[in-house]
Amino acid sequence: DVKLLLKRIAEEKKIKEHAVNDLIEKTKELENTSISRPLVQQYESLEGYKTLLRELTSKPNSKIFGYVSERIANFMPIFGMQFRRLRKENKIYLNVLTEESPSMKYAKKEMRELRFSDLLKNKDYGLYITEDKVIFVRSTEKEQFGIKVEDRSFAELQKNIFNQLWKISKYPRHNFSKCFAKHLTTPAFSS
Repeated sequence: DVKLLLKRIAEEKKIKEHAVNDLIEKTKELENTSISRPLVQQYESLEGYKTLLRELTSKPNSKIFGYVSERIANFMPIFGMQFRRLRKENKIYLNVLTEESPSMKYAKKEMRELRFSDLLKNKDYGLYITEDKVIFVRSTEKEQFGIKVEDRSFAELQKNIFNQLWKISKYPRHNFSKCFAKHLTTPAFSS
């Protein structure tokens, strides 16, 4: 009987569809419980530096936390200029811990806040933390390299450590005498 055969085929099809749907659902459950591994990449040379610069400035309206030594900041001034320009264009704010030195004290403060820590004195490395990645850079005349760890949990841990160091770091000292002298010559303060 053809009708009976078609009925059995339809029933078997339903059973197989149900089994496949169950497998798909169980696979999704397993995917949700599996442990994801962080993506780790290494970058070398000036080209690697450029790639990391693009990585750091790729997410508009964000915030970066960084440990930047004077050596890193002054290693390749053109990178610093590009970094500031790209951050400004993309509205990326930077909180940076750095060493207290004349060049760092009076650096342009475009969309960033500085604090000082002796931990970075005479170092040739830096660390940048974004929402979902941590980028370590090292620069000397002989080598330039960086390591990117893309993992939201690791980035959050590093941001928490940064925030604790931020709380105990030194605020920049400003030349208040010049600042007050300017205000004392305004009509409100003159007799």
